[in-house]
Amino acid sequence: MNKATTTFKSYHISKCLGNNILPPCLIRSAFVRSSSSKTTTATTTTSTTIESIPQPTLEQLRVHYFANGLPMVGFGFVDQTVMIQAGNMIDCTFGVTFGLSTLTAAAVGGLISNLSGVIFGGTLENLAKAWGLQSSNLTSQQRNLTFVKRNRLLSQAAGIFLGCCLGLLNILFIDTDKSQSLKLLKNSEDEEFAFEVEASNDVRDDATVITVKGPDVDGVLASLTATLTLHKCSLLEVNAHKKSGSVDGFDMIEDVFVIIDQS
Repeated sequence: MNKATTTFKSYHISKCLGNNILPPCLIRSAFVRSSSSKTTTATTTTSTTIESIPQPTLEQLRVHYFANGLPMVGFGFVDQTVMIQAGNMIDCTFGVTFGLSTLTAAAVGGLISNLSGVIFGGTLENLAKAWGLQSSNLTSQQRNLTFVKRNRLLSQAAGIFLGCCLGLLNILFIDTDKSQSLKLLKNSEDEEFAFEVEASNDVRDDATVITVKGPDVDGVLASLTATLTLHKCSLLEVNAHKKSGSVDGFDMIEDVFVIIDQS
C-alpha cells in the first residue's frame, strides 16, 4: 500500500513538471536564499526609513518641552489644591460628625482631586493652547523618535512636580488646627465628666503648673496635650498618677502639666 502511494506521488509530480524533477537539496537551498533576501530587504528598508526622518531642531525640542510641561504645571496645582481644600473641608465636617481620622479625610480628598483631574485635564490643555502656547510642529514620525519621547516624559514630570509644589501654598491659608479643636469639642459634648482643674504659678517661677483631677477615661491626656499645643503652650513636663476612689466605674487620676506660654 505504501509503495503504491509513493509511485502515484512521483508520477503526479513528474507530470506537473514535465519530468524535470528538481532534487530536494536544490529546493531547500532556493528557499533559504529567498528568505535571506527578504530579510535583508526588510532590514534595508527599515534602516532607510529611520535615516530618512528629519531630525528635530533644538528650537523644536525646546518648544515641544514647554508645550508638554506647562499644562502639567496647571494640572499639578489644581490637583493639589482640590485635594487639600476638599480634605480639610471633609475633616472639619464629616470627620467631626462621624469621628473620621484626618488621614481618612485626606484619602477622600485625594479621590476627589483625581476625579477632577480626569474631568478637567483636557480643559487645562485647551486653555494653554488658547493662551498662545506654541506648537513644535513635529511630524508623527518625529514624535515617535526615542529622544523626543524622553523629552516629553521629562517635561511632564517636571511640570507635575512644580505644580504640586505650588499647590502646597494652600496650607498657608488653612487653619490646620481647626478640625482638631472641633473634634475635641464634639468629644467633650458626647462624654461629660467632672474634672477638677488647678493652675498655679507658685510651684515654679519659670512655668505654669496645671493639675487635672478626674476619672481615668480614654483620650483625656491626648486631648489636654492637643489643646495646650493648640493655644501655643510648650509642654515641659507631664506626670500622671492614679488616685484612690472611682467615678461611674472609672478610676481617679491626677495629671500634672508643666507648661510655658509662647504666644
